[in-house]
Amino acid sequence: MQPATPELSVPKLQDVVAQLSRGVEEAEIAALLASAAERLGTKPSLAPNRSVIQDFRPIYCSLESELAQLYWQQVGVKAFAGNEVPFLINNDGRLSRAAAELAFANCREVPRDGQIRMLEIGAGSGLFARYFLDAFRGLCRQHGADFWDRLTYYVSDASRRSVEQWQELGQFDDQRQQVLPGVVDAGSCHELHTLDGMVVPLAGLTCAFAHYVLDVLPAAVVRAGAGGPEQLCVRTFLSDEAELQRLCPDWDVDHLRAAAQSDSAKMQQDLLAVLSLLEFETAFVPVGEDPPPYTDEAISFGRDLPRVLLNFGAFACLDRLLAQIEDHGFVLLNDYGPVRDVEVANFGVTTRFGRSVAMGVNFPLLGYLFEKRGFHVATASGDEERSIHSRLLTRSHLPATLSEFERHFCLEAGRDLDTALAGGRNAVSLGRVREAFDHFCKAVEREPDNWCVLGEMAEFLTVNRLPGAIEFALLALRRNPWYSAWLWNTLGDAFYQMDLVGPAHLAYEKAFCVSPTDVLSNYNLSFTFAAMGRSRDALDALATALANDLQGTFRERILHQQQRIVFEISRRWSGDTQRVWQRASAFELPTDRRLTR
Repeated sequence: MQPATPELSVPKLQDVVAQLSRGVEEAEIAALLASAAERLGTKPSLAPNRSVIQDFRPIYCSLESELAQLYWQQVGVKAFAGNEVPFLINNDGRLSRAAAELAFANCREVPRDGQIRMLEIGAGSGLFARYFLDAFRGLCRQHGADFWDRLTYYVSDASRRSVEQWQELGQFDDQRQQVLPGVVDAGSCHELHTLDGMVVPLAGLTCAFAHYVLDVLPAAVVRAGAGGPEQLCVRTFLSDEAELQRLCPDWDVDHLRAAAQSDSAKMQQDLLAVLSLLEFETAFVPVGEDPPPYTDEAISFGRDLPRVLLNFGAFACLDRLLAQIEDHGFVLLNDYGPVRDVEVANFGVTTRFGRSVAMGVNFPLLGYLFEKRGFHVATASGDEERSIHSRLLTRSHLPATLSEFERHFCLEAGRDLDTALAGGRNAVSLGRVREAFDHFCKAVEREPDNWCVLGEMAEFLTVNRLPGAIEFALLALRRNPWYSAWLWNTLGDAFYQMDLVGPAHLAYEKAFCVSPTDVLSNYNLSFTFAAMGRSRDALDALATALANDLQGTFRERILHQQQRIVFEISRRWSGDTQRVWQRASAFELPTDRRLTR
């Protein structure tokens, strides 16, 4: 149901100032100031150059949310390879190993006959699954358990394009006996669709994983209004028609409005192209006859709060997953969001990562809802201090599983590695090379399979011209050859430093293939192209680097390299011209010159 255009509520001016001081979203600030203006006798209105593209809609069905879903369907894993969406925090192997230890402990605590089925939703890059399977297989071999032989791991994403890319990259080729990739709608979670059309029911699961996926499921911000529950709605407008005409001369406001109303992916693609020109304002609207699920419970939970973030899509997903796991199974989730009750009121805005959007998970409300339903919701000690928060949901009390969860997901679990890396980086900043080396060695000893740690060691060795850089870079790339242009560039730098231009060029080309718009990859290619005498290709690479260096981080270096190559082109031209002149002069023989033996 689309709500009618609301009248903005009129807060007291001191309330406006109070909310501004709490750091609410810019669009909401505009709405609050508009309400204050109305209180002073003026009506809120859009600026003359702003045209409404889509009127007020709930956050979860607003234009921004719809475009984010389209974005994922189209780009798949390229969002991670191009660094538009951060993914390192749960894809470097640390979380995978911890989850593997947890799953192994659960399998030992509750012996099972027959097949062991595990599901991951919203797998994204697929790296968590890859490293989880490596670690779980290692644990089974170490302890002589047959769990690996009986395992089927459903690795899934809502984006079919992501699943296709896993297959194209061959990510699970050596694990194909245990892995079944497919498309799973996190809104239902009842079946998996493989690329070849097979439909697999998802039931009797040993466990399920949801890492950084619940935050992109439908969510709302609700409050108790004077006339009943209200939810935050979003109005989308074009901020600058003149800029639209400059960028897309054939488009006008009516074209964008039609695209916003269309179900055609082609027309919606037009909106993605001008996403930076779209702006938003918000207002609370009565929920009417079709409130988001869990609204009454959310308002009851937050009765003393001015508003409550309601991740109803995430909660519905967890409800379904808990219904599909075995009695002694578990659901493990990792995500970001408020973890203290006092944080909930100030956490209710969308976060944009590239062209995707997310809303953090309301962990206090999650605990309230599922404990009320009789489930066990475990939180490891020190979780509120972590940047990513973990919860273990079970249908029964599982002491051994819970103990393993505490051991691997508490704040202290990763302290040694974090301390070693922080020490190494600090020593680098102070120029203490030997001290930095010792710290990085400790980090590698702690996490010998972590591609981020191996890559950082390789980069450190390269910058300081120490031996071993190529070996560490290759070890890192053995773990992740698919999604890191940085790793390939690090390997290329190590080769280039040793004057191995050919291997360096191949490494830089690999980096370019991972992310064709990566600034550093194109900048590096300009050096190897230039060394091979391919000046035009070098300048083309620099042009791509310059066009994508949006923050100007490498601008001076790019322009300096461009000048060097242009100078070299001029020098070659001058040399060629001089040689042509000398050749011509050689044919201007004096009349008295004779050839002699």
